[in-house]
Amino acid sequence: PPVFAQDRYRVSLREDTAPGSTVLNVSASDADEGTNAHITYGFGKMPAKVRQKFVVDAETG
Repeated sequence: PPVFAQDRYRVSLREDTAPGSTVLNVSASDADEGTNAHITYGFGKMPAKVRQKFVVDAETG
């Protein structure tokens, strides 16, 4: 399975943070080979109001 650099990530944002700003970069690695090593990033269980305000790049995290 993929292994992330950290177990948990926590971020605080200022209220005036501009839309489109990068607020967090995550990374993971997978010891598998070939297509099994491909990692896709996304939100797990997250309230809809959070998913409406944030975007995760599925390829880069």
